[in-house]
Amino acid sequence: MLEVLPIESKAEQERLCALCGAEYLPDDLAYSARADGALAGVCQFRTAPGGGILHTLDVIPGFEDFEPGFVMCRAAMSFIEMCGGEYAVASAALAQRSRALLSAAGFKQTKDGLPAAYLPGLFEHPCSSGK
Repeated sequence: MLEVLPIESKAEQERLCALCGAEYLPDDLAYSARADGALAGVCQFRTAPGGGILHTLDVIPGFEDFEPGFVMCRAAMSFIEMCGGEYAVASAALAQRSRALLSAAGFKQTKDGLPAAYLPGLFEHPCSSGK
């Protein structure tokens, strides 16, 4: 079973980032993914006026499953929307590493080259998004 939960302490966030090979970003919020109770990955993101930015979507080295990254990404997007954000943007570094995952989660390439997702209504009817 896959669980995606908020990381509640900065010490735990730093520890999990190290395990996933992600740069620890102390000013970011974070989620962890666990598959059958074992750490699968970590996502770090930040809210900002009007939206938010996803900085990392990293999984444990050797973990091949697409699902933890996808679910962490959607959880971060949902949180940003619940905080009143209209857009989620991926950092340039994340965009380089995770284009397919970001695209599957609903991000589209923008004129400035960074993937972004329009959030209002995205989670009301997720299967019909973009239609």
